[in-house]
Amino acid sequence: HSHLKPRLSDLYDSDRIFDKFDLAVLRNGLVVSGSYSNNAKIVNVQTGDSKDLVLPDGFQSKHVDLERRVLHVAAHPHRPAVALASQDKVHLFDLDDGTGQGDGPMVY
Repeated sequence: HSHLKPRLSDLYDSDRIFDKFDLAVLRNGLVVSGSYSNNAKIVNVQTGDSKDLVLPDGFQSKHVDLERRVLHVAAHPHRPAVALASQDKVHLFDLDDGTGQGDGPMVY
């Protein structure tokens, strides 16, 4: 997470350096982890490719919101789908709708 390097002193000063982000492993070789600014990252361990998942109330920019975090993630045991918990919401992402694009988030 190179975008966090400029904020390392802020992370340390606010004790956010000790935040623990869950990891989830999907059957198709993908690993999902949460991050700050209501974002998550999916990494293909076989190819090294990665993709950012931006929650509907998140944002992707140089600004990092340390208060909005995706700390908890879970993978579906049989489908390429993940659940991401942020604040008081759970976001479900179907990562493959047959086109490889997925249908995006469903907020509950």
